[in-house]
Amino acid sequence: MTVTVEVNDVEPTDSQGIILIGAYAMDRLRYEEYPKQGQPNQSPAVRFLRKAVKAMDAGKLNIGTICHSLWLFCADAELLKNREVTCAHNILCDVQNAGGIVIFDGDGTKNLHIDGNLITAKHPNVVAEFMEVFLKAINEQKLQIATR
Repeated sequence: MTVTVEVNDVEPTDSQGIILIGAYAMDRLRYEEYPKQGQPNQSPAVRFLRKAVKAMDAGKLNIGTICHSLWLFCADAELLKNREVTCAHNILCDVQNAGGIVIFDGDGTKNLHIDGNLITAKHPNVVAEFMEVFLKAINEQKLQIATR
């Protein structure tokens, strides 16, 4: 895939849904070269996510995360505070320290969890189920918009 648009030039509501991929990409996206004391993270991806979360909370957007992608949310605790989520086991402390409420199922985190328009999945092994749920949420959102 070739990226042809800068994140600064995209509005979250230009899409019906955003999926944050797993692995270490989200850690790199929250990198800020010159952080300032007392100022929230200003990396372009975190600024974009703030707008996306605002749209998500207003019911205008679905956000999907899988595996390590909640790391991007962890760059600003206000983004994750009191949200019920699931994620990869090795970022549990990061998510909890950022205010997320990790949902467990038995001896591990739940495979998939929905909290409003936030759909989280713990591992790439559940991609098929995650995509099915995410696409269903987008289709339901389209239907709600069409009937307004």
